[in-house]
Amino acid sequence: MQQFNLVDYGIAFAGVDLPDDRAEAAPVVQDIIDRRGLYIRHLKVDVLPDLPQKQFQRIFVPLSLSSSKCTIPHCRTSSSISSA
Repeated sequence: MQQFNLVDYGIAFAGVDLPDDRAEAAPVVQDIIDRRGLYIRHLKVDVLPDLPQKQFQRIFVPLSLSSSKCTIPHCRTSSSISSA
């Protein structure tokens, strides 16, 4: 709720009396967010411009024939089925 107060200057929750009990307040807060909430999206490049570029590395792990049958049945070839 604090993020909404900061972003929209408290407009979303203006005039709303929240119950003191968190369990009772939760549906009230969710309703206000759904009906009056303001969402702002920032791009990572704008917020954190010093982040390095993403890096990807593929690591291939060999599977035994029995493991490949158990984990990837749709990838089995006819030669691996006949050799079993």
